[in-house]
Amino acid sequence: MAQRDVLIVEEELQVRELLSQIFLGAGYKCQLASNGSEGLEVFRRARPPLVVTDLGMQGVRDAGITLLKHVRQEDPDAAVIVASGMADMKTMIASLKAGAYAFLMKPINVDELLITADRALERRRLLIERRQYQMTLEALGSALEVTKAELCAGTHSDPAIVASFFKAPEALLEEVRRKRVEA
Repeated sequence: MAQRDVLIVEEELQVRELLSQIFLGAGYKCQLASNGSEGLEVFRRARPPLVVTDLGMQGVRDAGITLLKHVRQEDPDAAVIVASGMADMKTMIASLKAGAYAFLMKPINVDELLITADRALERRRLLIERRQYQMTLEALGSALEVTKAELCAGTHSDPAIVASFFKAPEALLEEVRRKRVEA
C-alpha cells in the first residue's frame, strides 16, 4: 500500500485541526505546520508524499505557491494540493503551473478533498513506477547491446549466455504483457 502521509500547512488553527481529523479518519498520518517556512522544515524532515497547503498565510497572498515551489524543488514527485477561500483564475493557474496537483476552493468539500488526495498519491506512485520501469528498460537495453557486441565479436563462447541473449527479449515481452493485464 502507498505511503499515506500528509503535511497540512494552514495558518488557522481550527482549520488545520479539522483537516487533520479528516485525514486521520481516512487513515493518513498527519504532519502539521502553521506557515510556509515551518511547512518547509517539516517537509524536509518528514518527506511526506502529499502536502495540502493554504494559499495565503502570514499576510502573504501567494505564500502557498512559494511553499509549493520549494517542495517541488526538494521532491519533484511530491503531490501538492493548494487550497484557498479567495482566489481568482490567475492564482489557480499560477499554482497549477508551479506544479500543484490540484487547486481546491474553501470551504473544502471533504469527499472532494479525500478523492483528490488519493488521486494525487496514485499519480505520484505511477510517476515513480514509470521512471523506475524506464530505468530498468534502459539498463536491459544497455546490457543487451553489450552482449550483442560481445557475441558479434566472438568473445562469448558460453552457450548459456548466447541462449540467454535470445531469451531476454522474450522475457521482456512477457513482463510487458503481464503489466498490461494487471493495469
